[in-house]
Amino acid sequence: MLGIDTSRFPERLVASHDVVGKLHAAGASHVGLPEGTPVVAGGVDAAVATLSAGVFHERQHVAMLGTSMCWGFIHDEAPREPGLVSMPYVLDPLRRTYTFGGAATAGAVPAWFVDRFGGIERAVESWSGDVGGPSAYAQLDARAAEIPPGSDGVLMLPYLMGERSPIWDPDARGTITGLTLYHTRAHVYRAALEGVAFALRHNVEAGVHAGYAIEDTIGVVGGATKSALWMQILADVTGRTVSRAAGGEAAFGDAMLGAVAMGLAKPEDLDAWIETADIHRAVEPNPSAVVVYERLFPHFVGLYEDLRERFASMARAQEGMNT
Repeated sequence: MLGIDTSRFPERLVASHDVVGKLHAAGASHVGLPEGTPVVAGGVDAAVATLSAGVFHERQHVAMLGTSMCWGFIHDEAPREPGLVSMPYVLDPLRRTYTFGGAATAGAVPAWFVDRFGGIERAVESWSGDVGGPSAYAQLDARAAEIPPGSDGVLMLPYLMGERSPIWDPDARGTITGLTLYHTRAHVYRAALEGVAFALRHNVEAGVHAGYAIEDTIGVVGGATKSALWMQILADVTGRTVSRAAGGEAAFGDAMLGAVAMGLAKPEDLDAWIETADIHRAVEPNPSAVVVYERLFPHFVGLYEDLRERFASMARAQEGMNT
């Protein structure tokens, strides 16, 4: 169907917890493991990180907010939402499907802001005292926390590297609207955090509208969990309880798959591997903020729709200028 020669595909398909070979002498010498150590297939990073965050059952879902974002869940039904990506899950792949959506830039958005406009905060951070100053992000969080939900009318599309699901548009670009002489850097910084939260909600809404059943609580892993402000914004924008899920490291998920492959653990026993201390550190949505973001979310979606053709024409124009 896609016109790809079958010779370019793997000779066999395997499950993520299948042993696919053994470590040869050269490899063993390189990594410091015994020759003959079994090699397990493993899985794609997002799905394995989701496993390590404790997603074993239907309705559970986790958002990984690092440089980019990946939000996903598992289900036993056939995929039904083309705007999201589906693949066999890393556990029980013949029955369970992992469906996910993602943003090309998540943590990269506040990082961009700090790198380009956070010179003052960086200077305070690198203060030469014995302890040093607070991080640039903590300083900006403190200022942005004083700005009301909705950033006093500033709205940001966080598409600084195009965007993945559910719009799949490489020409989409970061866009800030609503600026006036009244607004400050703190407004724009908060709008950046809100924009990423809107992007997460856009993916969640795509799954819900497709008819998938998901829990009311979203697990979150990654750098965003370090920011109390951002976690609150995520809860308020989605209208869901947000929990700092334990785990979230792909390497830990691969260790789980290795244990299953070697018969050291059964899939139903893996939930005992998850450290539960952080799971109950939940952030509840603030009802008054939820009302604000409910009104703003259609504008977030509509702003992109209004600019979609403009983004494409600007990309073509840029290509012409570069040739």
